Amino acid sequence: MSPLEQRSALVKHLSETAARNLLVIVEGKNDKAALEKLGVRRVALLDVHYKTVEKAIGEREVALLVDLDRHGRTLYHRLHHDLTRHGVRVDNHLREFLLKETPLRQIEGLYSYFCRLGSRDGRLPHRTAKMVAQQAALG
Repeated sequence: MSPLEQRSALVKHLSETAARNLLVIVEGKNDKAALEKLGVRRVALLDVHYKTVEKAIGEREVALLVDLDRHGRTLYHRLHHDLTRHGVRVDNHLREFLLKETPLRQIEGLYSYFCRLGSRDGRLPHRTAKMVAQQAALG
């Protein structure tokens, strides 16, 4: 997949997540900031005592976007089990795309990776979140 195709697919996944108003659960504040820069507004931080899981129980469906490294995979499986046990569906589309189609393993790097995909010189464009939000509105 070319960088422009990756960027287009990533915009599609981010836009769908935003348009569906899914709660996205992440590990840290930098992960949350990266997603918010890309137009995803419903982002919850995972806390040490898993109170986020308790909050998510009221949701019909959530997206788990914990890091894609070994620790993140372990955490993902534990959270997935806890959420599905309480009747919450877990959307894996964005996570699976990132795992299979990108070299990313840390969610906090998603914004800069996204920006570099569409840039000839590797610089970060300024209107990325606006573009994703507009795409979601069209969606």
